[in-house]
This record gives sequence, structure tokens and C-alpha cells, in this order.
Amino acid sequence: MVLAKGDATAGAILLALADRGVDGPLIERSLGAAGYEWRETGPADPTERSVYLAERRRVDPDLWIVEIDHPEARRIALDLWV
Repeated sequence: MVLAKGDATAGAILLALADRGVDGPLIERSLGAAGYEWRETGPADPTERSVYLAERRRVDPDLWIVEIDHPEARRIALDLWV
């Protein structure tokens, strides 16, 4: 589900992973030494998640936030956006 719609051509993507409604990690694609890679970001405490996401959107209104709610959310995310 798209939680926040960003810029269609230049927006970064942050994935909010969940399993049956239970929040999991946030991951985002970033440029590293070996090229683009997915890395965990944000607070470890899920109760701070909404505050973190709101602040990220305030700083970067082009940011897309997409939630994947599935028992294998991480695998799905990594398989889709290699």
C-alpha cells in the first residue's frame, strides 16, 4: 500500500515492512560503495515509526513510502527492487 506519494520521477523510496499488521523494519535504497543497496533505516522502536516517517516526509516531500504487509515482506521487497 502506498502510504505517501512522492515525486513521480525523482522521489526516493522507503519501504515499511510489516507482518500481518505488526510493524517491522523500515528499509530504503541508498547508494553505497558497491552501487545501490537496501539498508535498514529509522528507529528500532516501532512506536517511534510514525514520528520518523512524518519527519522524513517533512524534510523530503518527494519521498515515496510504501508498506508491504506480508510474512515474507523483506524477500518480496528485495526480489522486486534488485
